[in-house]
Parts: sequence; C-alpha cells; structure tokens
Amino acid sequence: MPFPLASTGSSLGEQAPESLRLRQILVGAVPRRLRCARTTFLQRTIRYSVLSAFQVVCSVVVPDALLPEWVPNAHPLIVHFPIALVFVAVAADALALWLGARWRTGREVATGLYVATGLSAVVSYYSGTWAADTVTVATPAAAETLSTHAFWAWYTMVSLGLYAAVRAGGLFVASVRGRRDLHALLFAIGVGTLFPVYKTGENGGAMVYRRGVGVMQTQTAPAASPSDASSDAPSATHSVPPDSTRPGAASSQAAGSKRK
Repeated sequence: MPFPLASTGSSLGEQAPESLRLRQILVGAVPRRLRCARTTFLQRTIRYSVLSAFQVVCSVVVPDALLPEWVPNAHPLIVHFPIALVFVAVAADALALWLGARWRTGREVATGLYVATGLSAVVSYYSGTWAADTVTVATPAAAETLSTHAFWAWYTMVSLGLYAAVRAGGLFVASVRGRRDLHALLFAIGVGTLFPVYKTGENGGAMVYRRGVGVMQTQTAPAASPSDASSDAPSATHSVPPDSTRPGAASSQAAGSKRK
C-alpha cells in the first residue's frame, strides 16, 4: 500500500511550485518513523550535501550533453544498473552455492556483485529524486504512482545496501564464510531482495507508460487525405446484370418471339 502524499494544501497543491510539490511527494514516500519532526540546520545541510554529491556523480556518469533531446534526465539510464546487477549477483551466488569448493572464489565474486548492486541502488535512488524536478506531474493518479515508486525505491536501496553490507562483513568471519548452510540462508535472503526491485520497476513503468510522466511527445495518427477517403468509401457504381438475369427479361424475350 503506497504511503500517503505529503500535505500540500490541496490534492496536488496548486499554489506550491512544481519542484516543491515533487519534493514533498518524495519525502512522503519515506517512512515517518525515520523522519524527524523538526530538522536542524546541520541535518538539512548534510541531506542537501549528499543530494548534491549524487547529482554531481550522475552528471559525471551521464553528462547532459550525451543525452538525446527527448530524454528529460539520466535516471532512466542509471536505473538499469542495479536491476541488471542484482540478477547477475543472484545467478553468481546460486552457482557458487551449487559448486561449493569447486569454485573457491564464488562467494567473493557474488559478494562483490552485491556490493556493486547496493552502491548503484543508492546512486539510482538519488538520481530519481533529482529527476523528479525535471518532469511534470499533472494528475493526482500520476502523483500517487510517483509516491509509490519512490516508496519502493527507498526500500530497494535500503534492503540492497544492508544486504551487501552483511555479505561483505561475512567474508571476514571465518565461522560464517565456511558454513554452507549459512550461505544457503543468505542466498534465500538475496533472492528476496528481488521483490522490492520488481515493485519499484513495476511502478516506474506504470508512471511512464500508463500515466505519461516524462513523455515528451505522444503518438498521433496521420490525417487521412481526400484520395484515401474516397478509396476507402464504398463504390457508388454498380454493375448492370445481364439481360438474362434481370426480372422480366424472360417474358420480354418471349413476347418478342411471338411478334416475329
């Protein structure tokens, strides 16, 4: 169930600027127990410093000059990295669990992929908060979908980040690293991280393809030309049936033969 939108005075806050409304939507996606009632100046400074740092990272990874003119931001490009990496990490972890001692570095490889997934999820989440300022959210349904997408994106970032930290820490504990049953348990938890990834992608796709957020131009059917309209219309001319098939043709022929 999506978190409620942050209060804006109305359904979408007609009096608030566009960027302020989107930030309120994104803040409303974070669980309230993790948000302070009053934010100090130091907390605001740290938060905006982190956001600015990730904006710089995103601009370095995908500069605006490399983006086509029909792409509003780099988030659609960055967001595919954690999606691809988490599936590769799960596949590598499954192979390492199956091969066991036959692949001595299997756990290290899978753990490295999970760490890369967690880091890319953090960059992807903050690139999404930056990207929200570059699109227009015009309807309450689109705003609700954006809130749900941000909610699951936040949980994806947290779950992948914490799981990567646990896996990385387990490599330095001999009792954990040498037990295959713990490896199987950690593998099952890793498979569970695919669910928030799926929900994030589902709502992100619905936001674009169903709500039209970030769509620069919609498809329009070409206008039909007069020649096409005339060719599509049913023909007004009908072929005249032969005399032998017209009603009364036989009687007229018989009358003519009698006169002869």
